[in-house]
Amino acid sequence: MTHILTPFDLPQNQEIAAAIQRGTDERLAREVPVDRRQPEQVRQELLGMQERLAGYKQALNTHEREEVEVLGKISRLKKDRKTHEKAALKNPRSAGLLQQVIAKLGENERELRDVQNDTEVEKRRISEQAARIENFLKCSPQGFISNAELLEDYKAAEETEEAIRKALRR
Repeated sequence: MTHILTPFDLPQNQEIAAAIQRGTDERLAREVPVDRRQPEQVRQELLGMQERLAGYKQALNTHEREEVEVLGKISRLKKDRKTHEKAALKNPRSAGLLQQVIAKLGENERELRDVQNDTEVEKRRISEQAARIENFLKCSPQGFISNAELLEDYKAAEETEEAIRKALRR
């Protein structure tokens, strides 16, 4: 990487650059970090992540159901193939039906592979999303409490507020 010379690179200005850097370092040392997270926003983000996870699980259930249906079709077609093979030995005209059954069997086996691939993709998405949620809850900026603790504290505060409202209504 090429360094572009600036006026601070001149020998007489290096003292000025060092003074500016010292001032910046001192200011950063005095600065107190502020947690700017809003519990409601953190909760909304978590809910969005959980809804995506639920969507992935629903898609997985759909793919697994499709897989069972295709497996059922394949087993029926295999039985039909055996029946048509026996019939083709006796009657040569049945050979055409046998070829149709074999073609449908091939199509269903390809469909099964596709559905199994989709199922694996959804399983991977579910595990990745679950890991994202776990990491999100563990996340804590610069020494502050984690998102999980923030949400617990916020929930406790909401419950306390609700209890106070109920007590004041009486």
